[in-house]
Amino acid sequence: MINNIFDSHCHYADRAFDDDRSEVLERLPKEGVRYACLASSSLRDTADNSRLAREYGYLYAAAGIHPESVSDTPADYLDTLRRTVSENPKIRAIGEIGLDYHYEGFDKELQLRFFREQLELAAELGLPVIIHSRDAAAD
Repeated sequence: MINNIFDSHCHYADRAFDDDRSEVLERLPKEGVRYACLASSSLRDTADNSRLAREYGYLYAAAGIHPESVSDTPADYLDTLRRTVSENPKIRAIGEIGLDYHYEGFDKELQLRFFREQLELAAELGLPVIIHSRDAAAD
């Protein structure tokens, strides 16, 4: 068995785990996962990941808005992210943030704005970032 695994990017708050999330999260440390970082894609995801990180000692979380979620995010999202990070010391990064130009209909300027704003938030808070980049390397 492989021991001492650090899963640096996972999404256990995703609805795909609704039926067996507890069982999966209880089993992972027994299977060699020592730590895992939950990457966020929305404000709801950030809140769910924050809760999971508090509940499971080996889990940590990131707080952020994925580029595919920017159009559904309220204007005060930075205040919410800042507050969530300040309330939970197990949030150790800003992410998953970045740019995704893969699917038609994306709003490039909105994605760029959110990316910049979240990079500035990470710098303000002294946190690393988890970057998502798909078909956007030039930017």
